[in-house]
Amino acid sequence: MEITSLKNKPYPVQESFLFSILEQARDTEYGKKYNFKDIKSLNDFQKNVPINSYEEFHPYIKRMLEGEENVLWPGLIENFSKSSGTTARSKFLPVSEELLESCFKAGQDQLMLYLKNNPESSALEGKSIFVGGSLKQIKDEPGIFCGDVS
Repeated sequence: MEITSLKNKPYPVQESFLFSILEQARDTEYGKKYNFKDIKSLNDFQKNVPINSYEEFHPYIKRMLEGEENVLWPGLIENFSKSSGTTARSKFLPVSEELLESCFKAGQDQLMLYLKNNPESSALEGKSIFVGGSLKQIKDEPGIFCGDVS
């Protein structure tokens, strides 16, 4: 998909992305609970899947932090981000390999759009520095890691 599709046709692109996520997660515990395999329209999604707060997701995420597979997303989630705690407490957010790849691609897309719109830019000349946040292992087995969101 070209990035211009996001600008020109945002709703079909977002709908397509939603159905892709539902297809990937259909055999997870959460996907089975809310019948992802039977969702064929936005109306079906709205009827089947409730709006949840983090507190309602927390029991699922806790199990994922303990190394349980196929809870909210297929397979084992080994990476988590930790929010900065702007609410009562910090929140752990699952980070799948697919999410990491899409975030990397989004960063590339942003840079390419910037360069397209600013052809005289020197953004790729000289040295650059990227400062990452903290990363620590939070579970000995199977090797669950957490980094901060900021």
